[in-house]
Amino acid sequence: AGDHSIRQSLDIRGQITLRGSSQETCRILYKGPTDMPLFRIHSGAKLTLKHLTLDGSQSSQTAISPLDKNMSANYNMEMSGIAVTGFHTVLKATRGSFADSILIHDSRFTQCGTVLDLSAETNDKGDYNAEWVMIRDSRFHEISGRILNYYRGGYDESTIGGNLLLANSVIRNSGAQAKGGLLISTRGIVNVDIRDNRFENNPVKTVALLWGKKNNHHSGNTFKYSGDIEVQEHLKQTLMY
Repeated sequence: AGDHSIRQSLDIRGQITLRGSSQETCRILYKGPTDMPLFRIHSGAKLTLKHLTLDGSQSSQTAISPLDKNMSANYNMEMSGIAVTGFHTVLKATRGSFADSILIHDSRFTQCGTVLDLSAETNDKGDYNAEWVMIRDSRFHEISGRILNYYRGGYDESTIGGNLLLANSVIRNSGAQAKGGLLISTRGIVNVDIRDNRFENNPVKTVALLWGKKNNHHSGNTFKYSGDIEVQEHLKQTLMY
């Protein structure tokens, strides 16, 4: 419990679990150098965070990022009972990195720029940055950009790739600076399930734009001053994300 100041990146190798107390607040204050994430995930590593507060308000950096090279093995990341505030990006993928799973449960994100940026594979050859992204029972408040940017480029509709579940979560007052007025971007991701969420007072044109020809579904969501979820049968090459 208590506050812990960190002034340099923490390298994550192997399987690492950082666990606070569910009864008392344990806060990690990141004051690291420019362009260095709080946690640097190495090839094949797994980072599990439980019952912690991550505060980047004094650095405005990225909280978690894989290495920008030598990521030959897939990594995994899990958050449960986590509060995150003040980071420019919570998890930022790098080109050539690939997560088997990114799991978020019962967590809160406030006053951040982007939560999950999984859009580093821009060669448009069908590559993407994570196989499974699962977000459940979480809250997002005052996120200036996108909640999620999950990208698989290219126009080969016969290929498969990517799985997203966003369920039982609340997104409020977010997306004011989201590119294209799109709060959740799943461009090219084949399996998408957005259900039983509440979207309130989000100043965006569109909450999500789903790919109707693939396994993209939405159900049980409520919207208040937040735009809506749209379904587009085919990908349009002219859309810019």
